[in-house]
Amino acid sequence: MQKQNSGSPPCYDLTVIIPCFDEEDVLPMFHKRITDVVRGLNMRIGLLYVNDGSTDSTADLLDEFAREVDVRCLHLSRNFGKEAAMWAGMEHAEARAIVFIDADLQDPPELIPSMIVHWVAGYDVVNMQRRMRHSDSWLKRTTATAYYRIMSVLVKDFSFPSQVSDFRLLGSAPLAALNELTERSRVLKGLAGWIGFKSICLEYDREGREAGKTKWNMPNLLGLAIDSSLSFSHSPLRWFSYCAALVMLVSIIAFVVALIVGELGYENFILVVLAFMTCGIALLGEYVGILKVEAKGRPHYFLRKPTSRAPENGSLERPA
Repeated sequence: MQKQNSGSPPCYDLTVIIPCFDEEDVLPMFHKRITDVVRGLNMRIGLLYVNDGSTDSTADLLDEFAREVDVRCLHLSRNFGKEAAMWAGMEHAEARAIVFIDADLQDPPELIPSMIVHWVAGYDVVNMQRRMRHSDSWLKRTTATAYYRIMSVLVKDFSFPSQVSDFRLLGSAPLAALNELTERSRVLKGLAGWIGFKSICLEYDREGREAGKTKWNMPNLLGLAIDSSLSFSHSPLRWFSYCAALVMLVSIIAFVVALIVGELGYENFILVVLAFMTCGIALLGEYVGILKVEAKGRPHYFLRKPTSRAPENGSLERPA
């Protein structure tokens, strides 16, 4: 894993980072739409595809795209997950700002010019907030709403915007701040808010997939929710401390009442206490698991073969 040299000037004004995993069906359509968008902009923009260990012909398609000027691709050695793929792209962006966008075309590339306008106007972070999720099932919409509500309760140190996707623009200041982080358990949509800086949310309607199938399932989404809640809040531990104090108080009262009445029939209460203790141990196990990952200090990803196209010579042009 090699990070970009922060001492050298950036090659691009903006790099669009596209994490990909088994997207052979939709990539040709996506590449046409994204290239049509960037060609119409008066600034130097590069495309950086990150192949997250795809098992179909995604790698071959990306190598073909990389023959074009200002198009590059990274091939990870295996499937490390979307968070790692986005981080790999960020560390190799070589740009003053970046945009993350998925290749499934649920996030329209045509919105990128509007994001750039707000960046030029002075916003360091431009978040894209989903107004409608037409393609999602009722279950996914419901669980997503519950997730953001829970995060708004758990996270107190910073604003965790609701319905914000990974589709966002990061300017040079937040990009430099994120590259300074050394933690291993990373959830980018949370970290983008945690680092601060001037930000704005732009609403948009999320479209359905143009082709292929989603790679996200309920276990993946549940894992992301757990990682988010544990990474940005200690509230679950504090709540268990409060509940433990309450259970201890109730136990003392129940014991005193049992002594007065002369009966010790509180087996059901003991079962409740044991269930509570089991949940507490499970929660502690999650936090210990995070500490274990942090202690190992393993890289987030490894590159199998980077394929790059050197940018043409020329000065950077800022938008008018």
